[in-house]
Amino acid sequence: MKQKRECVVLFARSARGEGSAKRILRSRRLFERSQRLIAEAVRSLPGVDLILSFVDRRDPCGETMAIAQRGSGFSERFHNAMCDAARLGYDRIVAIPIDVPELSGSHLQRALLALRESPFVLGPSPDGGVYLIGFHANAMPALEDISWNTNRVFAQLAQAMPLAGVIEPLADIDDASDVRALLSQHLLDPQLKALLRTMLNRAPAEREPVRCLQPRLLLSRLPARAPPLG
Repeated sequence: MKQKRECVVLFARSARGEGSAKRILRSRRLFERSQRLIAEAVRSLPGVDLILSFVDRRDPCGETMAIAQRGSGFSERFHNAMCDAARLGYDRIVAIPIDVPELSGSHLQRALLALRESPFVLGPSPDGGVYLIGFHANAMPALEDISWNTNRVFAQLAQAMPLAGVIEPLADIDDASDVRALLSQHLLDPQLKALLRTMLNRAPAEREPVRCLQPRLLLSRLPARAPPLG
């Protein structure tokens, strides 16, 4: 019997690019921390691979596998990246961003466990978006009509995937107000709290050394278009 293969796709800009796109000052260390913790979390999950789907090549760390994002907009880039992961032979795929500081291995584990009972899984954000989308490769959802980057994303995805499991909500970081909102939480990791406070200070932060992983495979010559959804 064929062994099921699972992967987590980190669909993101580089840490520097994320901060620049969101116009959040002194945020690079936060996103570098998120990427590092995601890599460590995936390594702790037996039989699960990490794929970096990058929008630029300026990322300071290499991952086990990397796939360049292709397409003219978010929907097309995301669809192509998920198709690329499925073409690599993964049966269960979980996609996450880099801007959810509280995302941990336990959330990824719960999502993968949910995929054993359901063809889809969603991780909602308090603002109406999602921080996690998981699915079986043979049941890839149609994503063309989703109003990405709005407060209707979760509702539309839930309607498109009526059998989806739902894990606990987590907040993402889109601007400085999100940093302040996250900082107001009582049960927050002390290191994360100190980093968020540094971002809100006017003094420039000292850059934290980045521990990089060594890439074993770079996938950048996949076909210009992914196969259509079944």
